[in-house]
Amino acid sequence: MAQERSTDPFSIFLNTTSRPQVHMGAAQSSEPLPPVAMAVLTALRDRPRTQVDALRLATGLTTLRIAEVVSMLLRLELISVHGDGADDEVELTARGRELLAAR
Repeated sequence: MAQERSTDPFSIFLNTTSRPQVHMGAAQSSEPLPPVAMAVLTALRDRPRTQVDALRLATGLTTLRIAEVVSMLLRLELISVHGDGADDEVELTARGRELLAAR
């Protein structure tokens, strides 16, 4: 178990007190979001519905990577996806805005 002032170089990864928490209903994940997911959320912060391709270009992510991140954020209910598959648009949910505001 990591202590506050441990000399163990890996103890910093075990301290989750300063990381954003993602709440999923009654369950809670103490795992922080990957930096790429936070970059996507941040890119959506001041945008209305945004096409996935425009978001991909804004973040510099590959098509596969943006699809993975969007899928993860959707499962966590941090974004919502609208469209028919070809021209999907994403936007932050209230939960996604709360997470960004807590940062």
